[in-house]
Amino acid sequence: MSDPFFLIIYVGRDNAPSVKHCLGGIARQTYKRWEAIYVDDASEDNSVKEVTRVSKLLGLEKRLFLADSDERKPMGAHLWHFIAPFGERVGTPK
Repeated sequence: MSDPFFLIIYVGRDNAPSVKHCLGGIARQTYKRWEAIYVDDASEDNSVKEVTRVSKLLGLEKRLFLADSDERKPMGAHLWHFIAPFGERVGTPK
């Protein structure tokens, strides 16, 4: 595979102050074959609104997916709920 695709997973809880810095770093990547998922673990601040605002500001709306939850869960539970619809993967529970 000469041109691999990357999935960036950004997991956070109550991290609104760092969203602009983190998403800015992702947006500055020179490699173009990537998408990102922001997984919010039931933040009590405005993290989800800030992710939405900053992703629009940086032009990431088509490449950044948001997986937010009102309930705290282990990270794997959040990710499985979000990526399961994409089909069977290596390690998929039977």
